[in-house]
Amino acid sequence: MRWVAPGGWDVELIRLDGRPTLRARRHLILIRYCFGVRDLETVLAAADLTTADLVRVLPTTAR
Repeated sequence: MRWVAPGGWDVELIRLDGRPTLRARRHLILIRYCFGVRDLETVLAAADLTTADLVRVLPTTAR
């Protein structure tokens, strides 16, 4: 799953060392690996964002 937010932010759910991890990036530059929503909220708060600012990106199908 992937979410985007204003200011070039994107958050993606990945697996890191076998555990679910949220990768927070801004303009494709890694900001932090977050191991929970509270951790992600801290990262977003530093940019004056909240989890409510995140919009899920739906997967597209190839035609």
